[in-house]
Amino acid sequence: MRIVSYIIIIMLLSFSVGNAQVKIDIKTKFNSKKKEMQAVKAGVIEMIKTVNWIKVGEIGEKYSFWIKDLEIIPNPKNFQQSVVKFSLSLNTPAMFSEGKVLKTRFVEFVVDKNETLPISNAPELKRALEKFDKKMNMNISNMEWITATVSTGGLAGFGYVAQTMTKVASKFQSGFTPIEETMGLWAGFYSLSSLHDMLTEQGEFQ
Repeated sequence: MRIVSYIIIIMLLSFSVGNAQVKIDIKTKFNSKKKEMQAVKAGVIEMIKTVNWIKVGEIGEKYSFWIKDLEIIPNPKNFQQSVVKFSLSLNTPAMFSEGKVLKTRFVEFVVDKNETLPISNAPELKRALEKFDKKMNMNISNMEWITATVSTGGLAGFGYVAQTMTKVASKFQSGFTPIEETMGLWAGFYSLSSLHDMLTEQGEFQ
């Protein structure tokens, strides 16, 4: 009986560790009050809330996650597009400072004001993502943050991302334009990928 009890305890501990969430606090610079940064931050926060391996909170966090240095510039190759750039930093917990920098990433993508994401229709968005994936050769369905979230792995990748983006878009605060929503969603998408990489390098999820 005692051996069985030990086995049960070990199984419960393994389950709790395997399903543990890393808690982070998402931050931006105090002078980053532009509407575009608000859209980026909103997209990042809401996308992060949809995954099961991270938790957002302002108290008791293990890391602070900074979004900084946002730039939006015309694409010299296509003036209908804008190049969006910003930096991400995984730091120690921070209240009155930025904390100690542990890992950094730089995010860059392009948004087209004539090709905003069809965020209100998940099936249509899924087709748009598949088309984008083929065009950019990104292998969206095999990205680690997706397979870490979807128990069925990459096979559900496009459908999962489409449903997630549709869900996130519905939570955006009113006042964002379609292009700002698209920018926020892509910012959240790429930031999740970078965040998963940085946390993995920190020894999480092992």
